[in-house]
Amino acid sequence: MSGDRELDVVLFGATGFVGRLVGGYLAAHAPDGVRIGLAGRSAQRLADVRSQLGAAASGWPLLVADSADREPLAALARAASVVATTVGPYRPSGLASGQGVRDGGHRLCGPVR
Repeated sequence: MSGDRELDVVLFGATGFVGRLVGGYLAAHAPDGVRIGLAGRSAQRLADVRSQLGAAASGWPLLVADSADREPLAALARAASVVATTVGPYRPSGLASGQGVRDGGHRLCGPVR
């Protein structure tokens, strides 16, 4: 991937159960040159997850953002071509995440109501 954004993919919610699974998949299967970042509320937990993903993920940047704070989410979205979110529970957390991502210039896909 390429483009005018700093990253191709940001995995938001990388420290949760599903986020760790997705991160592991990306570390094992993402093509060379895809710029991936891990995002979540805690820099320390993100660093812990990244260290468990192996050499492929060792240089992935960590982005700290909370689903309740729209401006950091919009900044995160502006930095990436794709934001993959695994933040949950969806009803209280995902809706706010979606709004922040929209503020960053992205379209949403999924069960947003």
